[in-house]
Amino acid sequence: MTKLRSPVTWADAMTRVAGTLTFAGARKVVTRSDSLVRKWSDASTGKLPTIEQALRLDTAHRAHGGEGAPFFDTYAALLEIRVSQVMACRIALAEDLASVAREYGDALSAAIAVTLPGATARDVLRALAETEEAYSRTGRLLRRLKSFARLGASPRAGIAGGLE
Repeated sequence: MTKLRSPVTWADAMTRVAGTLTFAGARKVVTRSDSLVRKWSDASTGKLPTIEQALRLDTAHRAHGGEGAPFFDTYAALLEIRVSQVMACRIALAEDLASVAREYGDALSAAIAVTLPGATARDVLRALAETEEAYSRTGRLLRRLKSFARLGASPRAGIAGGLE
Protein backbone atom coordinates (compact mmCIF):
# COMPACT_ATOMS: atom_id res chain seq x y z
CA MET A 1 0.00 0.00 0.00
CA THR A 2 1.35 3.41 -0.94
CA LYS A 3 1.52 5.88 1.94
CA LEU A 4 0.41 9.42 1.32
CA ARG A 5 3.21 11.87 2.08
CA SER A 6 2.72 15.50 2.85
CA PRO A 7 4.74 17.82 0.66
CA VAL A 8 7.49 19.87 2.28
CA THR A 9 8.46 17.06 4.66
CA TRP A 10 11.67 15.11 5.11
CA ALA A 11 9.81 11.90 4.24
CA ASP A 12 8.69 13.43 0.95
CA ALA A 13 12.27 14.55 0.22
CA MET A 14 13.54 10.99 0.75
CA THR A 15 10.78 9.61 -1.46
CA ARG A 16 11.75 12.04 -4.23
CA VAL A 17 15.40 11.00 -3.94
CA ALA A 18 14.42 7.32 -4.02
CA GLY A 19 12.38 8.03 -7.13
CA THR A 20 15.62 8.99 -8.85
CA LEU A 21 18.15 6.69 -7.17
CA THR A 22 15.92 3.84 -5.87
CA PHE A 23 16.16 2.91 -2.21
CA ALA A 24 19.01 0.54 -2.95
CA GLY A 25 20.92 3.32 -4.70
CA ALA A 26 20.25 5.73 -1.84
CA ARG A 27 21.45 3.10 0.64
CA LYS A 28 24.75 2.85 -1.22
CA VAL A 29 25.20 6.65 -1.22
CA VAL A 30 24.90 6.90 2.57
CA THR A 31 26.24 3.41 3.43
CA ARG A 32 23.32 2.64 5.71
CA SER A 33 20.86 -0.24 5.80
CA ASP A 34 18.02 -0.46 3.32
CA SER A 35 15.51 -0.55 6.18
CA LEU A 36 16.86 2.69 7.69
CA VAL A 37 16.79 4.50 4.35
CA ARG A 38 13.19 3.33 3.87
CA LYS A 39 12.32 4.60 7.36
CA TRP A 40 13.52 8.05 6.28
CA SER A 41 10.68 8.06 3.75
CA ASP A 42 8.09 7.33 6.46
CA ALA A 43 7.34 10.33 8.69
CA SER A 44 5.71 8.12 11.30
CA THR A 45 9.08 6.52 12.21
CA GLY A 46 10.67 9.80 13.29
CA LYS A 47 13.90 8.74 11.60
CA LEU A 48 15.87 11.36 9.65
CA PRO A 49 19.18 11.41 7.81
CA THR A 50 21.95 13.59 9.16
CA ILE A 51 22.75 16.83 7.35
CA GLU A 52 25.77 15.17 5.75
CA GLN A 53 23.65 12.23 4.57
CA ALA A 54 21.01 14.58 3.18
CA LEU A 55 23.73 16.49 1.32
CA ARG A 56 25.05 13.26 -0.16
CA LEU A 57 21.55 12.20 -1.19
CA ASP A 58 20.80 15.58 -2.80
CA THR A 59 24.13 15.47 -4.64
CA ALA A 60 23.52 11.95 -5.96
CA HIS A 61 19.93 12.83 -6.85
CA ARG A 62 21.12 15.75 -8.96
CA ALA A 63 24.03 13.76 -10.46
CA HIS A 64 21.54 11.12 -11.63
CA GLY A 65 19.35 13.68 -13.41
CA GLY A 66 16.97 14.54 -10.61
CA GLU A 67 15.41 17.99 -10.46
CA GLY A 68 16.29 20.28 -7.59
CA ALA A 69 17.69 19.11 -4.29
CA PRO A 70 14.85 17.53 -2.28
CA PHE A 71 16.39 17.84 1.18
CA PHE A 72 17.75 21.32 0.57
CA ASP A 73 14.44 22.42 -0.98
CA THR A 74 12.54 21.04 2.03
CA TYR A 75 14.90 22.77 4.46
CA ALA A 76 14.52 26.09 2.62
CA ALA A 77 10.73 25.81 2.51
CA LEU A 78 10.45 24.87 6.20
CA LEU A 79 12.78 27.69 7.17
CA GLU A 80 10.65 30.17 5.21
CA ILE A 81 7.47 28.88 6.85
CA ARG A 82 8.92 29.18 10.35
CA VAL A 83 10.42 32.63 9.77
CA SER A 84 7.06 33.78 8.38
CA GLN A 85 5.33 32.45 11.49
CA VAL A 86 7.75 34.28 13.77
CA MET A 87 7.27 37.51 11.82
CA ALA A 88 3.48 37.09 11.90
CA CYS A 89 3.66 36.69 15.68
CA ARG A 90 5.78 39.80 16.04
CA ILE A 91 3.47 41.81 13.79
CA ALA A 92 0.45 40.65 15.80
CA LEU A 93 2.28 41.66 18.98
CA ALA A 94 2.96 45.14 17.56
CA GLU A 95 -0.73 45.45 16.59
CA ASP A 96 -1.80 44.43 20.11
CA LEU A 97 0.63 46.93 21.64
CA ALA A 98 -0.78 49.73 19.46
CA SER A 99 -4.32 48.73 20.40
CA VAL A 100 -3.53 48.73 24.13
CA ALA A 101 -1.82 52.12 23.87
CA ARG A 102 -4.80 53.56 22.00
CA GLU A 103 -7.33 52.13 24.48
CA TYR A 104 -5.37 53.32 27.52
CA GLY A 105 -5.12 56.77 25.96
CA ASP A 106 -8.90 56.83 25.56
CA ALA A 107 -9.37 55.56 29.13
CA LEU A 108 -7.03 58.19 30.59
CA SER A 109 -8.69 60.94 28.59
CA ALA A 110 -12.13 59.86 29.77
CA ALA A 111 -10.93 59.52 33.40
CA ILE A 112 -9.41 63.01 33.29
CA ALA A 113 -12.77 64.34 32.12
CA VAL A 114 -14.32 62.97 35.32
CA THR A 115 -11.99 65.20 37.39
CA LEU A 116 -13.05 68.40 35.61
CA PRO A 117 -15.70 70.73 36.97
CA GLY A 118 -19.12 69.94 35.52
CA ALA A 119 -18.39 66.22 35.01
CA THR A 120 -21.59 64.24 34.64
CA ALA A 121 -22.69 60.69 35.38
CA ARG A 122 -22.36 60.06 31.65
CA ASP A 123 -18.67 61.09 31.84
CA VAL A 124 -18.15 58.57 34.63
CA LEU A 125 -19.86 55.82 32.62
CA ARG A 126 -17.73 56.64 29.58
CA ALA A 127 -14.55 56.51 31.71
CA LEU A 128 -15.61 53.14 33.10
CA ALA A 129 -16.38 51.79 29.64
CA GLU A 130 -13.08 53.01 28.20
CA THR A 131 -11.14 51.59 31.15
CA GLU A 132 -12.87 48.21 30.82
CA GLU A 133 -12.01 48.16 27.10
CA ALA A 134 -8.36 48.96 27.91
CA TYR A 135 -8.36 46.22 30.55
CA SER A 136 -9.76 43.74 28.04
CA ARG A 137 -7.09 44.62 25.46
CA THR A 138 -4.42 44.22 28.13
CA GLY A 139 -5.57 40.63 28.68
CA ARG A 140 -5.15 39.92 24.97
CA LEU A 141 -1.69 41.53 25.03
CA LEU A 142 -0.76 39.41 28.06
CA ARG A 143 -1.79 36.21 26.26
CA ARG A 144 0.18 37.24 23.16
CA LEU A 145 3.29 38.02 25.23
CA LYS A 146 3.05 34.63 26.95
CA SER A 147 3.41 32.99 23.53
CA PHE A 148 6.91 34.52 23.40
CA ALA A 149 7.90 33.17 26.83
CA ARG A 150 9.93 30.00 26.94
CA LEU A 151 9.40 28.47 30.33
CA GLY A 152 11.03 25.31 31.59
CA ALA A 153 14.17 23.50 30.59
CA SER A 154 13.48 22.86 26.92
CA PRO A 155 16.17 23.53 24.30
CA ARG A 156 14.10 26.55 23.20
CA ALA A 157 13.81 28.07 26.70
CA GLY A 158 14.33 31.80 26.50
CA ILE A 159 13.97 32.02 22.70
CA ALA A 160 11.38 34.62 21.71
CA GLY A 161 9.25 34.47 18.64
CA GLY A 162 5.81 33.26 19.53
CA LEU A 163 6.37 29.70 18.34
CA GLU A 164 6.38 26.45 20.21
